[in-house]
Amino acid sequence: MNKLLFLSVFLIALFAQGVLAGQKCRALALQAGGDLGSFEAGAYKALVDNLPAEEVQYDVYTGISIGSINTLGLSQFPKGQEKEQAAWLINLWSNLKRTDVYKNYSGGIVQGLLYERGIFDSSPALKLLKSQVIRAPQRKISMGTCNLRTGDLVRYFENHPTDFLAEAALASGSMPTFFPYSTLDDNIYVDGGTTGTLIDFHAAIQRCRETVTSDSDIILDLIYVQFASLDFWSSDKKKKTFEVYQRSQAIQSYSTTYKLLLEALDLYPDVNFRYIIKPSKALFMPKLPFLFDNKQMNQMIQQGITDATNIIKSSGANGNAREVYEESVKLMQKENAFYQGSQTNKTEKMLHAYNKIKNSLNL
Repeated sequence: MNKLLFLSVFLIALFAQGVLAGQKCRALALQAGGDLGSFEAGAYKALVDNLPAEEVQYDVYTGISIGSINTLGLSQFPKGQEKEQAAWLINLWSNLKRTDVYKNYSGGIVQGLLYERGIFDSSPALKLLKSQVIRAPQRKISMGTCNLRTGDLVRYFENHPTDFLAEAALASGSMPTFFPYSTLDDNIYVDGGTTGTLIDFHAAIQRCRETVTSDSDIILDLIYVQFASLDFWSSDKKKKTFEVYQRSQAIQSYSTTYKLLLEALDLYPDVNFRYIIKPSKALFMPKLPFLFDNKQMNQMIQQGITDATNIIKSSGANGNAREVYEESVKLMQKENAFYQGSQTNKTEKMLHAYNKIKNSLNL
């Protein structure tokens, strides 16, 4: 009897191992970017419309900032409802207005700056989130926010009540100074991008590792709203304060995004990085912050659809991650060559100065 029981358990274990070994975990990571999240909505629709149904039945969604808000919304739908997911996300962004996201305090910017936790009141965004998040997440999720006390990136998963998750998503997108910080678990949280992490492929991979035994069974798609491209900036003298701030942010994004992607590809060599969806041209950067202009957001939705469709059709079933990797390597090599050249020039100048001093002293 004991032998029969042992054999049964052994066979069940073998069967379970075989099933698990053949299982795939699909994950989607969404980048931070304020109202540029509308591009993510269009890109997601293109993924759903152009790939086989099972290839977009993601097990895991991760997001930072606006990516967290999109993540929480997408998690409301069970597998098999990807068309409905995409339609919901498009509808949300195509009808969104600034007043749905934030409003001025009664005392205006002065009240927000001097007496509140942020310049603008983001309570409309929380109200919107709670109206949309009506059930527990149907997929695994990770929403990254920054603990303002410690500086750590803190991730919230699906194992919380819906109201709490709505507050965590808002915290993930609460840019310091502009929007009020959030208090969760007796800690203070702000936009997850404050930590420097703008897209969280690490969490996507770790959550997938809870499901599959091998990294080779993980398929990861990434949607960027800002990537390693830096458009030429006109040199007119009419630039305003926030335009200069935006330009500085774009330069930082340019210099770090591809480096972080290269690190991820090197750190997880067996993970199947598949599609890296990124804008073919820079998305709208308004002259004033956080306008959430409906016309511009609808244009970004369309750009997301077009860009993602073109990437999928041109790269095929295996995706474009390898191509983007090679582009990123070239950028890194170019930067390293410049750095090495600068160091060489610096060394030569130092030697020349040393010899000049030596000769003048007759040493």
